[in-house]
Amino acid sequence: MSTRISYAQNGEDVRIWHAFGPIDADPTCSLRYVDVGANHPYDLSMTAALYELGWSGLLVGADPDLAGRLRAFRPRDTVAECVASDAPGAVTFYRVPGTG
Repeated sequence: MSTRISYAQNGEDVRIWHAFGPIDADPTCSLRYVDVGANHPYDLSMTAALYELGWSGLLVGADPDLAGRLRAFRPRDTVAECVASDAPGAVTFYRVPGTG
């Protein structure tokens, strides 16, 4: 039986992996994800293990430092450096350096 290392806090990434197969790493993989509040490329990431399997997707994060790390370490992903909201308009974003 195949096993995976989880980067997520509660193993959610491995649960998703099991729900889709589980599948082994495939550079031609066409599976996609959307990760709102992506933060760090690997630390407590819901999608890092899936990325290592060949998945890619949209990472949404408002912190410019973390968005830069995402771009550097996850080049197949698209990074949207913004907040996500259910309504248009301005929001106040409180940034706490060193946190996600």
